[in-house]
Amino acid sequence: MNPKNTSVSPELDDYWGDPTGGAEIETSLADYESRAYKSPEFFINKDVLEFKNDFQNYLEAKKTHVSKFTLPFTQTNEGCVGRPIDFEFRPGELTVLAGENGSGKSLLLGQIGLHLISCGASLYIASFEMAPVRTIERMLMQTVCSQNKRKIEAPDVDLFFRQFASKMRICDLQRKVAPNELLRLLDSAVHDYQSNILFVDSLMMCVRDDMDKKETDYVMTKLVEFARTNNVHIVVVAHCRKRGDAGSKTYSVFDSASKDSIKGSSNITNIAFNVFRLGS
Repeated sequence: MNPKNTSVSPELDDYWGDPTGGAEIETSLADYESRAYKSPEFFINKDVLEFKNDFQNYLEAKKTHVSKFTLPFTQTNEGCVGRPIDFEFRPGELTVLAGENGSGKSLLLGQIGLHLISCGASLYIASFEMAPVRTIERMLMQTVCSQNKRKIEAPDVDLFFRQFASKMRICDLQRKVAPNELLRLLDSAVHDYQSNILFVDSLMMCVRDDMDKKETDYVMTKLVEFARTNNVHIVVVAHCRKRGDAGSKTYSVFDSASKDSIKGSSNITNIAFNVFRLGS
């Protein structure tokens, strides 16, 4: 350690590192004084060299990273049958799950949620269209029922609640909520219950009019900001326009569902990190 830069006692040498790497500090007092009057933006805009250590740490983290919150399905495409789907519910991101009414959005979301809990996630479900008991019934059936087992029995119920206690929280509201109320609910889930995967079902229950571009823009922007700030993953369910919708000049009854057929602002898909759509 360079004695010109520090006078730390020898027994602390292993604790205190030398950020200059042994080089002599050449910054003058005048330089320090000039920096004191710089705007906050000056310290945000940095020379690329200042990111070197962060980048090296990033590369090291990538070497040991193991995808944790993945999809519970495998590929079915020819030549890829049985291979894992290369997707991860990464912290700080927002995913849109879109489809027409009856396409199975909530059903699929429940199956994904059960899988994520088994991977160690703390799940929060804000389903403003379905009562909690209905949500629980559906997820219970997905947990215990199979081709050979069609009936839920008392031991199944006990097992379900023991297995998912403290791992899943459900919002007990079945009505439209204002955007700021939604954000308060999500904030409570994250900070009071440490939820890290948040389901919002659905977007149209969080706006007065899901065809209102300004309002959907605001909600989606706030949700993306919330996910990034709190380092959680948010999944938002969105509805597609009905096929042959007269209000759309470009959407035909013969079209398959796509991201362009999702009701509301284009920002629903433009600012989302990932978009899944259900349809033929």
